[in-house]
Amino acid sequence: MKRRGRDSRFGVVSMCIGTGMGAAAVFERGDCVDGLCNAKKID
Repeated sequence: MKRRGRDSRFGVVSMCIGTGMGAAAVFERGDCVDGLCNAKKID
């Protein structure tokens, strides 16, 4: 996984499978750093 610095919020992983195929994924750090993580459920 590649991140820029220890305080990065996102990381990316990519791989070449061959014959023109590949895969990639983006990961977000687990500790909530924005308001959406702390949103409350509306009944």
